[in-house]
Amino acid sequence: MHLYGCLFVCMATRACHLELVDDLSTDHFLMTLKRFMARRGRPKRIYSDNGTNFVGADNELRACLTQLDQEKIHNSLTPQGMEWHFQPPLSPHFGGAWERLVQSTKRTLKAILNDRVVVKEALRTALVEVEGILNSRPITQVSSDANDWEALTPNHLILLRANPAVADVHVEDKEINSRKVWRQSQALANFFWKRFITEYIPSQTRRKKWTEKARSMKVGDLVLVADSNQSRGMWPMGRITVVYPGADKVVRVVMVKTPQGEYKRSVTRLCLLEE
Repeated sequence: MHLYGCLFVCMATRACHLELVDDLSTDHFLMTLKRFMARRGRPKRIYSDNGTNFVGADNELRACLTQLDQEKIHNSLTPQGMEWHFQPPLSPHFGGAWERLVQSTKRTLKAILNDRVVVKEALRTALVEVEGILNSRPITQVSSDANDWEALTPNHLILLRANPAVADVHVEDKEINSRKVWRQSQALANFFWKRFITEYIPSQTRRKKWTEKARSMKVGDLVLVADSNQSRGMWPMGRITVVYPGADKVVRVVMVKTPQGEYKRSVTRLCLLEE
């Protein structure tokens, strides 16, 4: 049985919404979109991939997406005052705002599932947990105070708080293969967190490759620190206190202060927040 995930990303707040989809038919997609709008509100414009830039193992997904009835989708959305835009082919940077998130999420989910037998309800629950992780990620700093570690997250904008009030459940890694659906779902979410935080930060350091050279880190910058040992959804933050420019004046090593102490780190293990 094939199941698919549909990821919606708000271009303004960077908030995410994940839906489990039984198949990639046009009707199923429209129902998925209806569920999204009923809970999140109706967007003015929707941008999506047209499937033509998928390669390799994504051939099946590409074939399904290219068979979507674009005219039917357009006719369903136009009366509601919505515009539908398929991403131009051969222009992956056109959708860069969501493409990095989609690629990191997809690679991480593939790695943790990896031919495992997963109960549908466990996967559905895990995807919603993943949605919570994505929406708790820091996107920009709110203060230049060296002792202020708080950053604005999508959850601040959609829930009015940084994280949902849901207690983290401790489960062993081996329970990803458990027959107990609840524990399997939590193990999946934990695996996603550990893989995603080490995948996401390097992808963010490359985020300006299509438009401009990324600036060097400087003293006072609030950064994300790659640390998969943190509890799920607890994004490790730090502030740059010292920079060490190389002979070419490019900063590759910095001293970063965190609530736990001060450490020297390579910038490849850190991520500048959006400005």
